[in-house]
Amino acid sequence: MKHWTDQALFEALCAGDSEALRFIYAKYEPEINRWICRNNGNAEEAADIFQEALLTIFDNYCGKANTHMTSFGGFLFNICRNKWRNQLRKNKRVEIIRMEEPSQYESEGEDLLAQAIAAEEDFLRQEALDKTFTQLSQLCQKLLELVAQGAKPETIIEKLGMTNANAVYQRKKACIDRWRTLFHKHLAKS
Repeated sequence: MKHWTDQALFEALCAGDSEALRFIYAKYEPEINRWICRNNGNAEEAADIFQEALLTIFDNYCGKANTHMTSFGGFLFNICRNKWRNQLRKNKRVEIIRMEEPSQYESEGEDLLAQAIAAEEDFLRQEALDKTFTQLSQLCQKLLELVAQGAKPETIIEKLGMTNANAVYQRKKACIDRWRTLFHKHLAKS
């Protein structure tokens, strides 16, 4: 087997020398594979990182003037180490996101469920109010509608033919009490 200096190995890699490539794989790949496997990786990931590192050298350093290699193995290892650390950071971010997403959706789901239950309760309450409102006398219905519209006592007296404001207030209280009684009876039946 040929003896390669660091600079010759770098230049042969850049020239696409298959003998240099076999030498690089034989000498450096097992060491990088072990290091990645000891640092939360597996053999497949190590092989990918090693190949990416060689492509990085080829793409970013070959053909550049003043690229002198003092330690090809050290240079290759640093690239592999940086790529692996970036991969671990990326994996950790993905893992954190995966852990946060379900809890986010669970809390949103709980909020949505609570909102749905509250909406259903509001709907049922409004339905019961509407149903019991129709059980009131015509006078009570008209009086409470006018009050809800913000009509003044004078207007209510005129429209409903009542005698005075005191009669309006007393009738309003009696109508509300009757409506409340009908409403609670309806809820008790449900």
